[in-house]
Amino acid sequence: MSYHSYFFFDIEPSLHSLSESELSKAKKDFLACLASEKEVRFQSYATLGFKAGTRLMLHCNTDAPEKMQNLLRDLLHTSLGKHLKVAYTLLGMTRSSQYN
Repeated sequence: MSYHSYFFFDIEPSLHSLSESELSKAKKDFLACLASEKEVRFQSYATLGFKAGTRLMLHCNTDAPEKMQNLLRDLLHTSLGKHLKVAYTLLGMTRSSQYN
């Protein structure tokens, strides 16, 4: 079975208090966390203007839901993640076709 999750993030007001260098380092830290993930496939989307109260969406796909939970935990513990809030999450699963 394949599990899919959509994580929608919004920013906390505290993000605006970061200097340019702190923000740049925080972004690199967040991206490094994503790049180190080997078991979860993901795509990111900007949602500003499409979904109220959100700025970013991650669509994750893996074979076990706890792997997505671990990724989300790790992302929220990065220096950028401390300034993000999870606005919505959606979880679904798909199974192989009976005709395969």
